[in-house]
Amino acid sequence: MQIRETITYSGMVQGVGFRNTACQAASGLPVSGWVRNEPDGTVRCIIEGTVEALNRFRSALMGRMATNITGITIEQSMATGEYSGFKIMPSPCST
Repeated sequence: MQIRETITYSGMVQGVGFRNTACQAASGLPVSGWVRNEPDGTVRCIIEGTVEALNRFRSALMGRMATNITGITIEQSMATGEYSGFKIMPSPCST
C-alpha cells in the first residue's frame, strides 16, 4: 500500500546540501515526490511510497544529515500518485 508523508525538517537545513542529499536518499528507492526550501528556514518534503520505502528514505537522509536536523514533523495521508520521480522544487516566495 502506498502512503504519502509530508515531512518538515528544521535546524541548519538550508545552504548545506540538504535537498541534494534528499534526492540521493530517494535514488534507487520506489518513491516519488519532491523537496524544497521554505521561507521560514525549514525544508519540506512530500514523498510517496510504501511504508518500508519511506522508512528507508528517512533513515538514509537522517544518517547523512542528522547533525543539521533539530526537529522533524511528519504528517501521513493517502498517496495520490501525482508525482513521477523525486526532484528538487523551487522555493515558494516569502510573504
